Amino acid sequence: MEWESISQSRIFDTFCRLFPTPTAILDVRGNLLEVNEPFADVLSQPITAVIGQQWIEILSPKVNHAFEAALKSKKPVYLSRCVFHSFQPPSCWDCAMFPVCDAAGNVEKVILSLTDATEQAQHSQQILQPREYLDHLLDTMNDAVFTVLYPDRIIEYGNHAMTRMFGYALEEVVGQSTCVLYPDEESFKAFGQLCAQTLRSGANHLETDMLMKRKSGETFWANVHSTFPLAADKQQHAISVVRDITEQKKAEEELSRSRQQLRILYRRLQETRDEEQSRIARELHDTIGQALTGLKIDVSLLAQDILQIRQHGMDEAIQRRMDGINKLIDATMETVRSISAELRIGILGSMGFGGAVRWQALEFEKKFGITTLCDIPEADWNSLGHARARALFRILQEALTNVARHARASHVWISVRKQDDGVELEVVDDGIGYDPAHVTDHHTLGLVGMSERAAAFGGSFHIARRHEGGTIVRASIPSISASYS
Repeated sequence: MEWESISQSRIFDTFCRLFPTPTAILDVRGNLLEVNEPFADVLSQPITAVIGQQWIEILSPKVNHAFEAALKSKKPVYLSRCVFHSFQPPSCWDCAMFPVCDAAGNVEKVILSLTDATEQAQHSQQILQPREYLDHLLDTMNDAVFTVLYPDRIIEYGNHAMTRMFGYALEEVVGQSTCVLYPDEESFKAFGQLCAQTLRSGANHLETDMLMKRKSGETFWANVHSTFPLAADKQQHAISVVRDITEQKKAEEELSRSRQQLRILYRRLQETRDEEQSRIARELHDTIGQALTGLKIDVSLLAQDILQIRQHGMDEAIQRRMDGINKLIDATMETVRSISAELRIGILGSMGFGGAVRWQALEFEKKFGITTLCDIPEADWNSLGHARARALFRILQEALTNVARHARASHVWISVRKQDDGVELEVVDDGIGYDPAHVTDHHTLGLVGMSERAAAFGGSFHIARRHEGGTIVRASIPSISASYS
């Protein structure tokens, strides 16, 4: 008993009296055998009043599990941030328990050491509060927000919107690969390649629309905006914001279908218009043309009758009048022929697309006195098809009409080129140039008509001011084979 007392005294001298932090010695039942002054001070009691008390009555019950673990394992046990409400004021402590064994290896005492962690806990709480505030803000968002650890693309964090959008509980996805969010392995790899390409380019964010998958297996369109913070020049994380744009995509598809239907309707209206113009052209040719021809024959016969009546020839005034009538009839017939040709575009059928373009250039130069150069190769234009050739020819006519009305040009250049997938028409003038700010409504309708004629066949239309002065009009229409490829 004397040796044990001396041993206990040495332990206390070593671990209690000399320690500046609260330290106590407990027996295996948890009774306080010895305490140092700092330990008694935090209890606001004298040392003699503390010795003999059960430590669980004055400390946190949480320490009891650590005490039992130290007895069982015979190894030191450490606890962090234990709040002791019995202390005045209540404070937070880190605890360390060191079991002391006898010669037989049985635990006979436990040394308890406390370190004040109140200040550190308060500091941690100050850090935690902004984090909790940030979590609250993220959870109020309608967009899914989650962080991903690279290179394995493991989900680290997700907000409430992510669980609603994808249908997973948070514990089901945190720690899992993002592959569960994609419709298939190919989509997962494709987005990974896009991320890698973005980083190689030196950018640290990307935005794209893509299909994603809910837990139920349902796919939906999502707008994904990913940011890649850099750490020590090495990308480690990604922050992704995902917005469900399924309804937006449906609206866009519906709008696209409506536009396509309008273009089909426009195309049909143009065809109907061309058919009607062809009918009017036939009426002009067959009815008015024939009437004028008959009138000219009657005038000629009348002249012969007058000659027979007047053996000495016709009176000079009558002769001039008859010549004037004949000239008027000829001019009217030429006008009817010209109107008929423009309405029916019969020239396309008789001369082909290339010949029709050359004919139109000559007619334009003759009618308006504007030097017109035409560059169109001798080629087989049948791959363009009649409907497409007619649309392109109408665009040419409208472009030349605009030149005559607005450009004040002295030269016009027309070129037609075959491309791999279609035909391109270009009309260039050296006039005053195209100015969108001074375009009239009538002119605008003409431009819309040209654009829609090209778009009806999947083509394109472009008009711009030339650097050298004047305007350039360019239209392209794919060939029939390119449209179905």
